[in-house]
Amino acid sequence: MSTSPTLTSSYHSALTSSTSQSSSSSSPTPSTSSSLLSLLFSHPLSPQISVYLPSIAPLVLLSTLISLPPPISLIKHYITTHGCTNLPPPSRLHYYSYILNTRSSFITTLSNLPQFKDGTDFNIDPLLIYLQILHSQPSGTIESLINLPPTPLSETGKQGEILRDITRTFPLTTFFKTQSNRQSLSNILNVVGEIGGVGYCQGMNYVVAGMLLCSHLPTGSNEERIQIESQITFILTTLIQPHHLNPSFDLSFDQFWGTHIPGMRLACYQFETLGREKDKRLWDHVEGGGFRLSDVMVAKGFITGEMYDVEVGDCFVVLDAVVTFGRVGILKLGLKRLGRKRGEIMESGVEEVGKILRERGGEGVDFVREALGWEVGEGRCREMERELELIMLEEQVSEIDTPGKPPPQQPQRPNFDTWSHRYGPTNSLIPRNLLQSTKQNLHNLEKSTDHDSAILRSKISSSSVKISSIHDSIITLKLKLMHHVEKCDSLVLQKNTIKSQTSHLLTLHAPSQQSTLPSDLTALKKKMESVEKTLDKSIIDRDLIFGEIHVLEEEIEEEKERKEMLCTALEVVFERKGEEREMVLEKLKDNRLEM
Repeated sequence: MSTSPTLTSSYHSALTSSTSQSSSSSSPTPSTSSSLLSLLFSHPLSPQISVYLPSIAPLVLLSTLISLPPPISLIKHYITTHGCTNLPPPSRLHYYSYILNTRSSFITTLSNLPQFKDGTDFNIDPLLIYLQILHSQPSGTIESLINLPPTPLSETGKQGEILRDITRTFPLTTFFKTQSNRQSLSNILNVVGEIGGVGYCQGMNYVVAGMLLCSHLPTGSNEERIQIESQITFILTTLIQPHHLNPSFDLSFDQFWGTHIPGMRLACYQFETLGREKDKRLWDHVEGGGFRLSDVMVAKGFITGEMYDVEVGDCFVVLDAVVTFGRVGILKLGLKRLGRKRGEIMESGVEEVGKILRERGGEGVDFVREALGWEVGEGRCREMERELELIMLEEQVSEIDTPGKPPPQQPQRPNFDTWSHRYGPTNSLIPRNLLQSTKQNLHNLEKSTDHDSAILRSKISSSSVKISSIHDSIITLKLKLMHHVEKCDSLVLQKNTIKSQTSHLLTLHAPSQQSTLPSDLTALKKKMESVEKTLDKSIIDRDLIFGEIHVLEEEIEEEKERKEMLCTALEVVFERKGEEREMVLEKLKDNRLEM
């Protein structure tokens, strides 16, 4: 079997091959693709090409041949279809470095270190930086530091937190019962705590542990082990970077590993909104009992990178989704997990929900594929971010005084049911004068709307009364009409009876005797004349009533159309109010962004 380049040289090549690339670049260059390709084949399995055929490696190969970077959309489509990248373990870390653009992360990290503040050339081996920080020897070399034992961590402060969390990270996993593997976890967390920008935070340990589980740490070569540690370190610093420093990744873990967890509010809003859209009945069942699903699911999903209690064999699948899809990936995985527990939750009381949600595992390829297949993308997440900003602004405008700045003589207790206070105070407060002027504008708008709507409501009410009155008149006339119709029918029947009786009497007398008709026939003739006269009058009365009904029906239709127009006008008034209110809030939002 032919030998492959060492991991040290290959990783160094990947990070330094594109020195001309800007630190803010959001898309990989062709040279980066070529470097990634070499990395994908830079471990002992590389001669077995068949290992790579059912993976994303052919996408990288094809893009390299035509001098184009692998399109991220194709990679996402591949993972959505297959559930993971299907790359062998060592190549996975190289893929994460590539997809996150760790070259930019590495440069940003160095620029924040004291020894590089003077603009020193950043074309330096990241392994050296990792060793210097790990051993607190900024002037050391790789040769002098590579085999040094790490300095033991302090049992107090942040290092003490690291030591305690290491024992709680996948405690039942054989992998972390090995001292060397626990040491690697400790090394990475210690260095990230020094250079990541947010210090150490619980949750980092699960993400790092997941990457270590995916890396297949060598048992013999200390150099390769240290190299993998440094690679994971700079992958993690990339995940921590603010979004504007790494625009190719839509999630910055500094929002969840930083002070006050500023990203909690938005993530919970997105999770709750999507969850209600997907299964409103489940959310009503749980949150109706006072249990906030979003708090628990977001804390486990975002703070631990969806690695909390994941089965060891599924770590690589979950990491592929989280690193490639970022925020959207975590939301989809969390909602899929919640959906899988739906039956148990719906059949249980609220007090059992926490226990049910702690039962994790089973996040295999099929689970991830089904989760990522849900049609919710980055665009929808951005829409929800804007929605939340407007909601918070509206909540703040509705408050008596400026949020976070109650007058000393009238302290206000925050309403923790609002999004503005639900996860701590807002990051930036609106100046009092701007808030008060906005409230006045909205008050004037409300007053104008109330005046217009009151007039329209009065007219609608009058129209309703008139319609009701006309309707009652029509009912009365229809009752009269029915009476006259029945009377006419009765008279016609009498007329027909008289005709029948007359015909019968005439048949009883010979034609020669018809000149002298009996008195009965004379009486029938007079009766016929009376019935016909009464019938003619009833028909005239019936037709008059029918005409009145027709006029009233036309009048009631006209009044209904008028009422409908008034209702439409009222809707327009409220729509105009909503549009103008949103314009006021948008202006307020723009002013806030310009602060």
